[in-house]
Amino acid sequence: MKRIAICGGEPAGVGVELCLRLAKWQHHFSDVALFVIADNQLLKERAKELGQAIEIRVIDKATLSNRSQLNIVSKQAKENSQLLVYPIAMNSSSIAGELSVQNVPYVLSILSTAHQLCKDKVAEGVLTLPIHKGVINTHLQSFSSELFYGHTEYFQQVNNCQEVVMMLACEDLSVALATTHIPLSQVAQAINQDLIEKKLRIIHQYYCIQKKHVPKIAVLGLNPHAGEGGYMGTEEIDIIQPVINKLRQQGFLLSDVMSADTAFIQPNLKEFDCFFGMYHDQVLPIIKHLGFHRTTNITLGLPYPRTSVDHGTALDIAGTNQADDGSFRYSIEILQRLLTNGTS
Repeated sequence: MKRIAICGGEPAGVGVELCLRLAKWQHHFSDVALFVIADNQLLKERAKELGQAIEIRVIDKATLSNRSQLNIVSKQAKENSQLLVYPIAMNSSSIAGELSVQNVPYVLSILSTAHQLCKDKVAEGVLTLPIHKGVINTHLQSFSSELFYGHTEYFQQVNNCQEVVMMLACEDLSVALATTHIPLSQVAQAINQDLIEKKLRIIHQYYCIQKKHVPKIAVLGLNPHAGEGGYMGTEEIDIIQPVINKLRQQGFLLSDVMSADTAFIQPNLKEFDCFFGMYHDQVLPIIKHLGFHRTTNITLGLPYPRTSVDHGTALDIAGTNQADDGSFRYSIEILQRLLTNGTS
């Protein structure tokens, strides 16, 4: 039974109530042990506010390390709708929908704990629920010039990975990114041949191992009309197409640089396994339009698999129990598949 650490996320957001729901439907995932890293008192208080009767069962590292014991505990939790919690204490109380910089260390501690549990081989995978990058950076700016860009970048850094790939996937479409959470004004400067090649190699490897076939990847251009032969930008000619030509000689199945405005037409959706975009909002609006709440965010290239939901903290509905848990369920399902196939 593989062990999945679920990061509770921003305490003022919808992640808390999604964790509470896990107790009711976790039995659908019989082959994995699911546990939440969060403040158990927060979970109890939010459950009370929502009028829910939730039994929390606290576990520790010793329980996670003892597989036979954990299998029994996990089975009992699923049969009795108990929520397994690896407890992390908050810095202060939390009100649904109201951010507090005082709880930023708690949020970051959840992430570092999940990483350490995987590093220590007492968890095999991580699922992250939404955090709020704005409040995290408000906290960090008081003592650091570094910014927190997101989960993907965090796990890349703590694992000392030279490159990782941010991929979003639903049943009908997969998209991946050359650059992630950077300003649009910095995208052109960030793209180079080495970056493009490394990202495409990671995507290629993922499909060869996970999907058992060589993927067909549509490679999008940076500029309108893929540069229009150089008249609207030369990145396609100077950077992207040379990498495509090189990798094709090594057996990669890649399109020529494709104009993003016509990339997602139906024939292409049927032909290509993945669409590789140059920046965040070039491809993410497409997949979120097509499969919002049925999509997961996967980080490729880490030493352990990590998935995340496709939405944010949703502060406006936090504490109302209106959050859709479709992406949460799908993210567990995909993480379970990744663990079954034995690679991130």
